[in-house]
Amino acid sequence: MKKSIILGILFFSLILNCTVPAFCEDTTPLEYDSSSMPQGLKDLRRFEIITLGSLPFVTLDAGIVYSGIRWANNGFDPNNPPNPFATSTYSTEEQMGILLTSIGISISIGLTDYIINLVKRSNKKKREKLLNQSIIISPLSQDETATPINIDKNNEIDFTDQFSEDENKRNSISDNEDFQDEFLNSFDDEVLEVEE
Repeated sequence: MKKSIILGILFFSLILNCTVPAFCEDTTPLEYDSSSMPQGLKDLRRFEIITLGSLPFVTLDAGIVYSGIRWANNGFDPNNPPNPFATSTYSTEEQMGILLTSIGISISIGLTDYIINLVKRSNKKKREKLLNQSIIISPLSQDETATPINIDKNNEIDFTDQFSEDENKRNSISDNEDFQDEFLNSFDDEVLEVEE
């Protein structure tokens, strides 16, 4: 009787275990997508990794510097050389000083990296914004605000009356009108547009 009850329970649990997963939702984790995480959390994670990653090295360096300073303050005693690994020679206050200094320097390293990345990201956005703007180049003959530059026979530019509103006076100053007309007419039919 006991065997049949045990076999029934085992058979029931086997059937239950085989059929229940068929009705459950898929619990397979999604692939990592960097766009799904906000930039602020990415920056915070990077700050944390850099700060905590630099802490052991900065602590070791702070211990070496502190033991060297302490040795120098004791007159460079050869019987008491600097040993940053002998923590038993440090008092509790000295150990706290070394640890707090290390934490402060590590946080400074993390903040420096954070600021550098913010500046780089800002510059990249500005550069992309400038590159995505449309640039239209139109010929001088279509631009009413354009002022022709007078060039003499020696290829020297004459700025004496460049901004004058009197067209007759501007043309009288010019020594080489044929060159100007040829130069300006070369652009008459060209309009360049640069778009992404």
